[in-house]
Amino acid sequence: MIFLEENIQGTTEENWSWDSFFKGLLSWCKNEGLKLLAAFIVLIIVFLLINFIAKRVRKKLRKNNKTEAMANVVYNLIRKLGKVCALIIFLGYIGIDMAGISSIFASMAIAIGLALQGSLSNIAGWLILIVTHPFKLGDYISAQGESGTVEEINLFYTHLKTPDNRVIYIPNGPLSSGNIVNVSSKEIRRLDEVFSISYSDDTKKAMDVIKAILPNYSLILKDPEPFVRVTAYKDSGIDITVRVWVKREDYWTLHFDLIEDIKEAFDKNNITIPFNQLEVTLKNPEDTKLIENKSNKKSK
Repeated sequence: MIFLEENIQGTTEENWSWDSFFKGLLSWCKNEGLKLLAAFIVLIIVFLLINFIAKRVRKKLRKNNKTEAMANVVYNLIRKLGKVCALIIFLGYIGIDMAGISSIFASMAIAIGLALQGSLSNIAGWLILIVTHPFKLGDYISAQGESGTVEEINLFYTHLKTPDNRVIYIPNGPLSSGNIVNVSSKEIRRLDEVFSISYSDDTKKAMDVIKAILPNYSLILKDPEPFVRVTAYKDSGIDITVRVWVKREDYWTLHFDLIEDIKEAFDKNNITIPFNQLEVTLKNPEDTKLIENKSNKKSK
């Protein structure tokens, strides 16, 4: 669009005047100006409509907690892509040549595609995570040798916040193709604790001590019932495994309570918790005399 092109066409330096200029400006305002103003108002209305639609879609998706990450991504895509398309239509309507702008966008798209060539697997991984949703925002997961609470799932990385407040960025490609342990997906969890006692102790007595303690915990669910059995004979002691079911949010509280209270109960009942020991037996009497002589010399 060339300002006043039609109205001042044929005007030369000899016959140009302010009067002809203002006449041309007035004529443009009556015709092209109103057209431009109407197009600009429509553009603003379209922008507002795109924002409204994007918010409605996000609200719809957020009703299902598993689609929280998808809701944010779809919301941003609708807003940005919708406004870009509306702006392109607006520029074409008011008479701006879009051929040059289209070539610039095409060049930028090629450059961005080449730059992101190595990250395409992460984008594909993001799509897999969004579709299969093995976890949602706020879940505690273990994957790729790392553990933490899912804070964000973007196109390239998934952000995990660790219990000590660090943030870990895991690429979506390896994450989507590897093992993922979702600790938060179920409402209840099984807590497994292993306690070792000495071979000289009575295993039945040790199990009775543990069974007597368990009813004192209100956090332990009665169904399924707690499990207390001998499960292994180790080099230095006998392992007794305790398995109880607990609500997800009470897991760590009960874990620390059990290991503290059962140790105290073992001490009160004279039940020994073994530790690694090394016994040395000398079969040759001469070796024993040699060691004793060396010890006597050092003492002198």
